[in-house]
Amino acid sequence: MYLEHYSLNRQPFKLSSDPDFLWTGEKQRAALEALKEGILENKGFVLLTGEVGTGKTTLVNAFPKLNEIATITVTIPDPGMDPLDFCNFLASEFKIDRKFARKEDFVRDFKGFLLRSFANYKKVLVIIDEAQRLDYAMLEEVRQLAGIEMAGRRLLKIFFVGQPEFCDMLMDERGAAVRDFIVAAYNIEPLDASETTEYINHRLAVAGAQKAIFTPKALMRVHALTGGYPRTINVLCDHCLLRGYASGLKAIDADAAAACAKALGLQPLTQGPRNYVFPFQMRKIENEEIYRHDRGHKKLHTALIAVVFAAACILTGYLAYRSGLHESLLQLIRELI
Repeated sequence: MYLEHYSLNRQPFKLSSDPDFLWTGEKQRAALEALKEGILENKGFVLLTGEVGTGKTTLVNAFPKLNEIATITVTIPDPGMDPLDFCNFLASEFKIDRKFARKEDFVRDFKGFLLRSFANYKKVLVIIDEAQRLDYAMLEEVRQLAGIEMAGRRLLKIFFVGQPEFCDMLMDERGAAVRDFIVAAYNIEPLDASETTEYINHRLAVAGAQKAIFTPKALMRVHALTGGYPRTINVLCDHCLLRGYASGLKAIDADAAAACAKALGLQPLTQGPRNYVFPFQMRKIENEEIYRHDRGHKKLHTALIAVVFAAACILTGYLAYRSGLHESLLQLIRELI
């Protein structure tokens, strides 16, 4: 309704996680870097946490498009299912054309899929969203799948994405087997005031805005009322545009933002978000460039080049000997000595 009024071509503050609207501030770039580094590590799990509404799902939905590493990626939006349903969901998403009645049959076929992907230099990634909904039985099932390996190399990478409460699960002794193999982790915090301004203006620009719609004071008021949580920002800003359209406003000021917040029942936060610290130690991941082939593949390629070069030298020497050039070569070596 308000698109024409504000000269927009699409809704800028829809709650659905559209990768086109992804805004990557410092926090988001750090989270993406942690995810990329986790792919390069072949021995463990990667963890992304954040409070409700901090934009975790939007980030992971955009990750496959932003990732330079060759991956086959599947996202599980809700892991609250039994083990066999979980296996069949993976089979369907990875286009393994079969319905499984036993987990053992799935594991056999899935291992074949992982081996073929490995042979084609592709990493297989499963992103488990809402990881705090996993129970310990399913957590163990996931751990076992992630343990499939060849020549000491794990063939499946698992990203857990969830609320900080998932870390509390991992601190329990029943989560120790997963906790001990977390190799990269990042907790995404809400936006500060300047990030909130950039976030709102970015989404409006993507939606086609040609001029400022929210005044500077309105942007500050939005941050104060939402605490910098992207989901709440979207709800409030969308309501502001709808109310502004109904009132004939061409620009949203601080009073309009406050009135919308009151209608939605939002109140200024009296304290900031908690400063979350992971309650367990992470393994350190070495900084490395991101290649389509990891270090193991590069070493193999180097060895193959060395073998080909040696073979070429031997062949060249043999041909020189057969053509009678060996005497000239020997004479040249004597003169050099």
